[in-house]
Amino acid sequence: MSHRPELDRDLSRRIDALLKESGEKNRSGDTWSSIEIALRAWDIIPESKEDWDFYPQTIAASLVKKYALQKDIDHLRRWIDITYTAYDDTERTNHFVMMLEGSSLLDAGLDREAMDVFRKIYERFGAEGFRGDQKKYLDLYLKEKS
Repeated sequence: MSHRPELDRDLSRRIDALLKESGEKNRSGDTWSSIEIALRAWDIIPESKEDWDFYPQTIAASLVKKYALQKDIDHLRRWIDITYTAYDDTERTNHFVMMLEGSSLLDAGLDREAMDVFRKIYERFGAEGFRGDQKKYLDLYLKEKS
């Protein structure tokens, strides 16, 4: 990812306050309110949103997880695409985003699609692409593959 400009301090503070509120709603189990607040934070990022550093990547990735847990497939797919764009990854080879995509598809109950992503991770990174907490996805993939 190339060097991107940072948002000005006042705008960053406004976004930080919204993200804090979004996180509190999420921790309290109110995921829909958390999503709504995160979308407000997204909306105040100037265009072209993906050109900025940090906030587009952070917000997009968090929305992927939240939509997956809500089984909102249309929004999940949209935010997976936005996350790849935010990470400047038109080839869809960024390990973090690929793992986010696979795990989120699995959370949403889209097991076959998740296994396709895990296959791509395995082909690109081998078993090393599944470290730590991610090893469970390697185990799932290898079990499914056999």
